[in-house]
Amino acid sequence: MIYNEVTHRGTGRKFWMTMVYGYNDQGLRRGLWQEIERISSQLSGPWTVMGDFNCVLNMEESDIIQQGTLVTEAQRHELTREFTKEKVKQALWAIDGNKSLRPDGYGSKVFKDYWGIVGEDVTKGILEYFQNG
Repeated sequence: MIYNEVTHRGTGRKFWMTMVYGYNDQGLRRGLWQEIERISSQLSGPWTVMGDFNCVLNMEESDIIQQGTLVTEAQRHELTREFTKEKVKQALWAIDGNKSLRPDGYGSKVFKDYWGIVGEDVTKGILEYFQNG
């Protein structure tokens, strides 16, 4: 989990950003949820949590996971390539601006709209996460 305060360079407004990658094991994931709850109880102001929680929303998703599609060699290569600044931006731009809305209504669109201001900090945080865990 990466937890950072982000400051908008233009306005000076601040918000908290947490990036997570949940364990595949349900028992180990409980610690992640407890840590997120602990953080939320200590915060005031805007906060976004994003990442892969390794949870399914409904049984249909579970059936897909249980069937288990095999990864090809080309896909394995693509999945294990080093992350770059360009890939971070490309991944963010691939997300619908109205997806993953926070309780305050902000989604990925806010990052896209203010990329010139927050892009460097967001990219740095994401690359740090993938390079150092």
